[in-house]
This record gives sequence, structure tokens and C-alpha cells, in this order.
Amino acid sequence: MKNKQKIRKEVQIFRESVRKVVVMLSGKDIPVAERGSRAYVEYNKDGTPCMVNLPSLPDDATDGLMNAIRGFLDHEVAHLLFTDSKLAFKLLEKKDSPAFHLWNAVEDTFIERRMGEVFSGSKRNLVNTQRHVIEKLFVPKVDDALKALSRNPRDLFLKFLLMPALRAWAGQTPFIEFMEPYWAYVRDPVSKLSKGGVPAAVPMLMSTEDCIKLAGRISLALKEEMEKPEGESGHGDSEENDSPDHVGSEQPTKSNDESVSDKPGSDDETQEEEEPAPVNNSNEDNIKDKEEGSESDTDSSNANDSQPKDGDAHEDDAPATSGDGDGKPEGEEESDQSEGFGGFEGESDDNEPYNEQPESGSGGADDTDSAANSNDQQSTPGDLESDGRQEATQGDLNEEDGGTGEIPLDAAFKALEGTEVAPEQGMEEALNEVMANELKGVPKGSYRPYQRSYDFIGPIDEVENHLRKTHKAFGRIHLNRGLKNWRIDDEGTSLFASNVERRLADGSASTLAKDLERAIASRNKVQFVPGQRRGKVHSANLYRLSMNDDRVFRRKEDHKAVNACVQQVIDLSGSMQGSKICLALACAYTISDALDRINVPNIITGFTTAGCDIDAARKMGRGYNRYESLMLPTIKGWHERANTPTTRKRLGCLSERFPLEDNIDGESIMALAQHFAGRTEDKKIMLVMSDGAPAGIGHDFSDHLKAVAESIEGSGLIELMGIGILTDAPSRFYKNRVEVKKVEDLGATVVRKLSQLILG
Repeated sequence: MKNKQKIRKEVQIFRESVRKVVVMLSGKDIPVAERGSRAYVEYNKDGTPCMVNLPSLPDDATDGLMNAIRGFLDHEVAHLLFTDSKLAFKLLEKKDSPAFHLWNAVEDTFIERRMGEVFSGSKRNLVNTQRHVIEKLFVPKVDDALKALSRNPRDLFLKFLLMPALRAWAGQTPFIEFMEPYWAYVRDPVSKLSKGGVPAAVPMLMSTEDCIKLAGRISLALKEEMEKPEGESGHGDSEENDSPDHVGSEQPTKSNDESVSDKPGSDDETQEEEEPAPVNNSNEDNIKDKEEGSESDTDSSNANDSQPKDGDAHEDDAPATSGDGDGKPEGEEESDQSEGFGGFEGESDDNEPYNEQPESGSGGADDTDSAANSNDQQSTPGDLESDGRQEATQGDLNEEDGGTGEIPLDAAFKALEGTEVAPEQGMEEALNEVMANELKGVPKGSYRPYQRSYDFIGPIDEVENHLRKTHKAFGRIHLNRGLKNWRIDDEGTSLFASNVERRLADGSASTLAKDLERAIASRNKVQFVPGQRRGKVHSANLYRLSMNDDRVFRRKEDHKAVNACVQQVIDLSGSMQGSKICLALACAYTISDALDRINVPNIITGFTTAGCDIDAARKMGRGYNRYESLMLPTIKGWHERANTPTTRKRLGCLSERFPLEDNIDGESIMALAQHFAGRTEDKKIMLVMSDGAPAGIGHDFSDHLKAVAESIEGSGLIELMGIGILTDAPSRFYKNRVEVKKVEDLGATVVRKLSQLILG
């Protein structure tokens, strides 16, 4: 037995707000696609963003999934607002490189801080997202990461804990709390960065240029440790080889690689492997980047062991996996091993975790004892200048800019080019993994379209322009009819006369209006209330003037029984072609004209499809429910009248020329219900005219229509009625339904039922 489909109102509200939020926050005309299972941003060749893609949500999406998407949106909008894409272009074009991941980890802290400063609501969203990512991703993986990489603190820090550490230094409370137990595991690399002033610099970042420079400093600081000659590693701890303090000092490089490759979380492509590639075909660029990267690796492997200078650290690269934290001068190695690595096993309570706020540490050590006490005493930004035994590279860089730790932008780029190990996941990848895991937990019976990027809901006059714009933004999809067929022009006037108006010659609209007016008038109450100080003079109360009483007026109070609005929804599917569509349009026109005469606000809408992503449908099979785009045009608005030339022209085009494709009834009705948003009437009534069951490229459309109808009827907010056009098929889906075989039937069927709904 199939799981009953669930419709969550929160999901519908979230869908409607997503695109508006991106446009409003970013202030840029960047299209937002809803497609597949991944969230990402596409960039043009010049590095400017051209599209934001969000995963397609099922009707019963979890709060966790929506929080992850909301966080991704705010994060990416922050990139759009605050990242200098032109400056970062060299890194953006190589998105799979360690250099990009290292810079991105730094940049993320800057743009999220700025986003929270500008938009307070986004700050709350981002904090919730941070907690969600920690709970769903970092906490489940941290034990395995420690087990796999604890012998190599540098790789543990770079591959797993660098992103949380940067965010903790940036002042993000969730990551400060997460990192508290793990500072001791990465004491050595954190100590080097602390001496370089990195923790203090993170919350002070003010631009993408600052982020690139800081990423370059991080790359240089951690690379120097790896490049030191093996002969300089400490051997004074030979008596303690069997103790945990010496763990990792003799670990072979190969074993490090193998342990890293088994790290959990490497399966984050599980759900998207089958989906079509993004429109910009960035794979070719990635292949080119890898080829260029292989050449630079070859050059760096042949470089000498001379100390880097002026940011040229990339020329001295050693293999990334060879650095295990023990390449220090002989005099320093012994104390580092005995003090630092002992913290991995939790043997000493004296080794406090690294304080994420360096300013509150115990201060810099003196020149003779700084190395021996580096694990007992926290380094401060001042250590960079006061430590007389700074590495040659860092010292040379400091001379260029007064000892602040800053490096020139060109030197930062060069340093990043030599980066060989970097965080394996940025916030974007982490959120995608969280979203993929949330989507795996969605019940199999959940309704989910492959994409909503091409869906249209709006005035019918804008349909042609919408199709042109979406094809330009998201790529072309298969259309059965040419664009000119979606156009509304003057030809519709003659088509209305020949196909629709001839069915109205008997004056049914006038009769219908009178029937409705009589039914409604019987419930209206008009009364005069005497004894008022304003209004019309009431002669019977004039005697009050002699008693200095000015209450000699009366007022008319009109209690109307009708406080309702009506939406008519017409099935524009292929099976409605010919006499059925003409009958449906004539009925809609007649009902709308009658409602106009008694001043009941009403609107006429329709639903069909417009094009299909055929490649996705063939590749995905039953992975999604819908592969076609929804076409939901408004034929007559709330403030328009049915008998105007404009409305007649639109109805005429629909009667013969407008493409009538498939009908995805459930999703269409659910989307069209948003037309009632903001209406203040007590009664909201939706009349759905159809000739049968839903049909389209996909599956489970009938089950979804039943679920939607039950959801709307059960909400008590909208009165739903199905009108069968030459059929009683709507009886399968709607609690209130009637059948119409000709316009003359409206009085005996629709009017009676409509009167009951309006008057209660």
C-alpha cells in the first residue's frame, strides 16, 4: 500500500518566498532555479555569478531541509553581495583546487559576518544553519576523523578542523562550542598560526583581498613546517618511543594517504551522480585546471629546499602527505613531541585546549623558553614580532610591511598556488551533504517535481516573454508549439465571437446574475438606527431639541450577507480541445459576468504545461514525479471585468490557438490557491473546471490531486468545488462537484451550489 502523500503548508510558503528573498537581498537580477537535489551557484567566464540553483523540495520537506536551504541561500547571497568576484576570479576558475578551498574557508567567515551585520534576520538563519551543520555533519564525523588523522595533526587540522577553527576565531558561537574539546589535537599547527597572528586577523577581515592575503599567510605558515629537512627533526625523545607522546613521528607517508582516503563523508555525490550537469558545462574547465595543476606539481617537486621568500613558497613544495608536524629544529622538537602529542590521548589535564581568543592567552614566551613552553602557554599575535627565532620566509615577508604579518597580494596568490592540502569541505559542500541526507529521509510516497525553474504563474499576456527569458537563463526545454502560439493578440477578438459568444446568445448571463442576486438579496438586511448625532434628520426625534438633546438623526446600516470572492480555474489540457474548451470558457465568462454584476470579486485562471526536460525524464525515470513545466496563466484579474475587450480577446485566443498540453491538476491548484493571499473576504471559493484525471510526463498525479483536494477542503480556508465539463470525473477528487453539459445547465447546477457556498 502506498504511503499517503502529505502536504505541508510551511513548504508552500517557503517555495513562494525563496525567489523573492534572493532578488530582494542581493539586489541583482540573478535567476533562481529549483532543480534536482543540489544547491550551487553558476558563474560566467569572467567570474560573475549568473544563476543560483536550489534543490527541488518535496511537499513534506522537513524543517531541517528547509533550514539548510535557507542557510545556503543567505550564505550565497552574502557571496553575491560581499565577495569581489573579479579579484577572486583566479581562484574561482579552479574550484576543485586546494587553493580555492583554503581561500573559500577564510572568505566564508568574512561574508557571513557582513551578512549578519546588514541583515539581522539572516544572522539568525546563519546561526541556525551552523548549528544544524555541526549536529548533522561534524559531530558524526569527528571521531572517525580523529582516528584516521590523529597521527598527523597538520592534515587533521587542514582537512577537517580548519573550517571550524576559522569560524570559531571569527566569533561564531556554535563553532566556538564545537571546537572547545579539539584544540589540543591540533596544538602544533594552531600554535604556528597563532604566532602569525591569524586568529586575531580573522574577525578583522574587511574585503576579499584581506581574505586572499590571510589564506596565503596560512598556506605559508603551515607549509614551512612540512618543508623542513628530516635531519632537523628531534631525536631527543628516543626514550619515550613507546609512549603516546611520540605517536606519528615515524608514520609512513603512504599510510597517511590511505587513512585520509577512507575518511567518512566522501560519498557526498550519492544523489546527484545521475542528474544532468549544470548548464554552464564547467566540467571542461575543471579538466583543464587539473591538467594545469599537474604541470605545477611537477615543477614544484623538482624545486630545491631553499627557504621561500616574497610569497614564492609554492616553488619549494614537498608532497602534501609528508608533513606530520615533526620537521622542527632539533632543539625544539623534543618538547613539542612530549607536550603536544600527549594531549591527543587525554593523558594530561595541564594541556588546556587552544583558546579561540588569542588575546586572552598567557602572553608571549621569552626567547629561550618559547619553544619548550609552546604547548603550555598560548601564543598571541605579539609572538609574531617578539619571537626571535621566526622562520626565514615569514621574517622576510614581515620586513616588507613593517612586521604586521601582512603579505602582498601577488605573494598571497603565489603562496596559494603552492597549497597542496586544504579543507575537504566548505560550507557549501557541507550544506549539500546535509541536504542530501535530509532528502534520503523523505518518504517514498512524497510528491516531488524534478524542477520548477520554468514554471509560470501570472498574467497570460506575459507568457511569451516568460518563455524567452527562462530559456535564456536556464537553457531550452522541448516545446511542442512555437512561441508565437503563446501570444495574445487581436486575433482573439474574432475567435471569441465565433467560438464562445455564440453559446451566450440566449442571455444566460443575465438570468444567472438575477438568480444569484435574488438568492443573495434574501439574506441581506437593511435597517435604520435612530438616535444618532450624525446622519439624516429623523423627524420623529425632533422633539429632543426642546430638551437640549441633539440626537435627532438616524443612519442606514446595510448588513450584506455576501462577503466572498471567487476564483475559476480552467483545465487547459489537450483533452479539452474543441467543444469542451469552448464550453468551459463560455461557462467561466457567464459566471464571471454574473458575479461582476453583483459586485462579487472574481478571477479566472487556467492550468496546463509548457515544455518538458526530456533528457532528465529519460535519465531519472521514476526518481521524480514531474518533469514538465507548469503554465498557470491569469485570464481575468480581480480588478478586471469579464465583458471588456481585453478579457474577450484572451478567451478567444485560448479557445483555439493557445497550446493545450498536459494537466498536473494537484500541483497547479495548490499553486493557484496563492491568488487568495491578501484577500480579506470571509468566503474564498475555488471552482475547478475539468474533463478528467490529471495526465503528464511523470507519475502519481491522481494521488497527489486527491491529497491536495483533501488538504484544501480540510483547511477550512477555501471552499473547493469541481465542475465536470461533459463528464462526472471530478467526483473522484472533489467533495463538492457538479456536471455541466451546456451553458444552460449552469443555473440548475453551478448557481445553486455556488449560492450555497456563498451564503453558507
